[in-house]
Amino acid sequence: MAKRRPTFFLATILATCMAGPVTTSHAQFGGQAGFADAFRIDFLERDLPLFVETLKLEDWQRPIVESLLQDYQISFTVGIERVREEMRDSSEQIATSREDEVMKIILKPLEAWEGERIQYRDDFLNNVKAQLSGDQLARWPHFERTLRRDKALPKGELMGESIDLFVVVRNMRMPYEIEESVEPVLMEYELELDNALKARQVVMDNLQDEIKDAMADMDFDSGLSAMDQIMSTRVRIREVQDGYITRISEVLPEEWSDQFKMTALGKAYPKVFRPNPIDKMIESARESTPPLTDTQNAELNEVEADFHAQLAALEERLLAAYRTHEPQSPRRKVQKMLDRREGIRNRDTEPTQMDTIAAERNDLISETRRRILAILTPEQIGSMPGTGRSKAERGRRPNLPMGSPPPGSVATPTLRGKTPPKFSPSGGAGEEPTGPQRVNPGDPTSTGNGKSRED
Repeated sequence: MAKRRPTFFLATILATCMAGPVTTSHAQFGGQAGFADAFRIDFLERDLPLFVETLKLEDWQRPIVESLLQDYQISFTVGIERVREEMRDSSEQIATSREDEVMKIILKPLEAWEGERIQYRDDFLNNVKAQLSGDQLARWPHFERTLRRDKALPKGELMGESIDLFVVVRNMRMPYEIEESVEPVLMEYELELDNALKARQVVMDNLQDEIKDAMADMDFDSGLSAMDQIMSTRVRIREVQDGYITRISEVLPEEWSDQFKMTALGKAYPKVFRPNPIDKMIESARESTPPLTDTQNAELNEVEADFHAQLAALEERLLAAYRTHEPQSPRRKVQKMLDRREGIRNRDTEPTQMDTIAAERNDLISETRRRILAILTPEQIGSMPGTGRSKAERGRRPNLPMGSPPPGSVATPTLRGKTPPKFSPSGGAGEEPTGPQRVNPGDPTSTGNGKSRED
């Protein structure tokens, strides 16, 4: 029996390739098959400072490298336009081609371009290398590792996979002697991370044909198997990152250690270690008018300590949940697509473990907010920012002047009802974890939007 032609599937890949870079979500295995890299230029003007700073280029060398970069960009742009024209031409052949020829027609221009693209890249780097002195050439291996981090880390799909700890250390602006003390560990980190990044690329390169065949045949078992192998290399990169967050924090002095660790974890796992409104609320409470009494201060300190202890435990659980379950997200996405093809709806409707823990965190914030307000007098609450009545409440009571709540009253902020952003397995810094959102009257952190599902 002849295989069913995946016309729409392949046409989607073709159209997206002609339009611009391809992501995994556009064509399931497409991102793993190298479509995105094929249409992504390797070097832009913003990369010039990396060459200058890492190789310690002289003033007279910079314009030469800049000219070489411009020549590379022109060649790349001309090549890309030619490939897209060839793909537009090949799209006309698909409708009249045999089943076993369709994928070959689509991939032929890309496969030819891949070798040409790599040649442009290598020629540019070799031309830069030819301009260097002996001391600068000695820095080339370090430059290659730095370049690989700069280009490969943004391609991460897991939280914790894409962070650059060199950037975290640099942005903390620690005293010079402290930066020097951590330099040996950073060099170890550079080497180990570079090996993990190269291993990921090798696995992806070796699986290109297998993934493309899976795309052509709509063989999801083979495609998922290849994705699992790639995912294991992503997990390895994340393990390197996690390990060196701990190691670097251990060699830093105490006054910098916690700051580094929390900064790094916050950037690596933004859905876990996100800012909370309680710290700011406690700070405002301590500055309220009239001032807190000694009893109030003691009660507020107790609430603060209890909140941070419970929050830390929840964050540890949420971190463990993401580390365990996030690598399975691409598989879940493909399974949902297959379910839709088969007419299966609402599979796996139970909240994920991440959803449940995120809801517990929201409940903790709401309960802590209530505990703080219970400590304060109405006058103290009224002096705190963000505790006045909302516009919606004022609108329901037109007889009262705008911004003038009754004396001694504390208005309850209205719920906005915004839908929290949906969780994407590839992850975007700053996205919120989705999940059951419980409505807590008087809590501005509550969405009141019901339950949201993670992909």
